[in-house]
This record gives sequence, structure tokens and C-alpha cells, in this order.
Amino acid sequence: KKKHGPALLVAIVAVLLGIWFLTPVADWAADAVVSTIPIAEDRAIGARAIAAQRYRVLFDSNADRVARIGAKLARSGGASMADFMWDFKVIDEDFVNAFAFPGGFIFVTDELVKLCATDSELAAVIGHEMGHVNRRHAQRRLVKDSFAAFMLQVLTYDDGDEHRESFGQAVGELLLKQAASLGSLAFSRSHEYEADDTGWRLLVKAGADPRGMRSFFQKLLRLEGSDGHTSWESTHPGTRDRIKALEAKWGDLPASTRRRLSTSSGFFDLVV
Repeated sequence: KKKHGPALLVAIVAVLLGIWFLTPVADWAADAVVSTIPIAEDRAIGARAIAAQRYRVLFDSNADRVARIGAKLARSGGASMADFMWDFKVIDEDFVNAFAFPGGFIFVTDELVKLCATDSELAAVIGHEMGHVNRRHAQRRLVKDSFAAFMLQVLTYDDGDEHRESFGQAVGELLLKQAASLGSLAFSRSHEYEADDTGWRLLVKAGADPRGMRSFFQKLLRLEGSDGHTSWESTHPGTRDRIKALEAKWGDLPASTRRRLSTSSGFFDLVV
């Protein structure tokens, strides 16, 4: 009998790795694991992550504006947003970017606020970041990036007390230990599209012109091209392709909805 030996094993491993990295299997697996985490654990993970960032939080008119817009978007989101304890802040940085942390913590830099000509553009950014929180992208990315090692830790987890944690609680406690790394975490392109979709829906529900998302992204592309101070692309990839997807979304809305949103009034349309 011919022995296949190591060559067969290598081939099997190669096929399995191909399935893992080239198909949605890894995303499905990570999503399934993260879905078991109680929402209450998200807040603790986010708070631990923020403590490691040392942000310089501002308390000025821009901070009030961001908090006001964020609160309206959260109300417009209904039940899908109600589980999170939203907290919207402006931080003092010399670059254009925004950050979302588990549990509902949203930070935008003061340079980003200055770049937004209308409240619709600023609402688009905030809504996008809320999408990352709502879809639990940070947790999904951490689990996916080291799935095998992570699952081994969960299955053998013991925090030393006499209380037996559920699978989801164990996952949450292990993610808590990795929370400090979330400040530099870059989301995948698929996560960016998901966050765009959530932000777009929030804008439409709130009665804001969702084209503010497209116009803001166009500004970012021009700024990147002129060597402006922005780190957006490093943590939010695929901006150019996402603009095309947003243009298609606008075209897919019913004509009556487009007319209503184009002429909407209220604080989303105040020019600064």
C-alpha cells in the first residue's frame, strides 16, 4: 500500500486554511461566539479599552453638538440601539478620525468636527461609528484573529472564583483582558460596509439627508490626496468603493423618500 505521509497532511491543512481564510466561515464562527456575550459585558470591555487610550476629552460647543446628534440617532434607532449606553465625546487631536468602543462609547476628533460642514455630515460619521458598536465589530475582530487559541482559552477558562460562568461570560471576560488593544484596531472592509449600512439607516430614520455620509467620505479622499492630517483610512479602509455603494443606496430609495430627505429641516441641516 502506498503511504501518503506528510504530503497528505499538508494538503489537508492547506485546504482547511483556504476554507478558513478565503470563505465566510471564519466570520460566521466569530459571529456565533460573540453573539453569546451578554451586552452588559460590552460596557466593561469598552471602559477598559478607553482607560488605556488617555484621550483628552473636550467640553465645548462642539461636544454639545456631537452629544445632541448622537442622542437623536440613538432614539431614532429604536430597539436595536436601546441595549447600549451611548456616550458621545469629542477629543483633542490634530488628525481627522473617529473611534467606536464596545458598549456605546463614541469618540470623534475635534479636527473631524471642523471638517463637517453640516450636521448631516457629522451625523453620518456618528451613525457609522454606532454601526460598529451595534454590530459588535471590535469583539468579532478579536475573536476571529486568533480563533483557535481563543476557543481553547474559553473552554479551559477559570477565573478562580466559585461561580461558574456561562460560555458567553467567559468569552466576555477574556476579551476584557485584550481590551487595551482596541484603540488601534482596524476594521475589515466588510465591517466598514456593515457600519455604513447601519449609519445610513439611522440617518434615514432620523430624517437626515444620508448623502452627508457620501459627501464626508469625498472630503476625506481629497484630504488624503493633499497630505492632510487624517488617519481615517488606516482604521476605516475602502473609502472610495464605499462611496460608490452609498450612491447606489441613494438611488434605491423611493423617489418620495429622496424628495423628503432632500428638503428635510431641523438641526441636521444647520450649516456651521
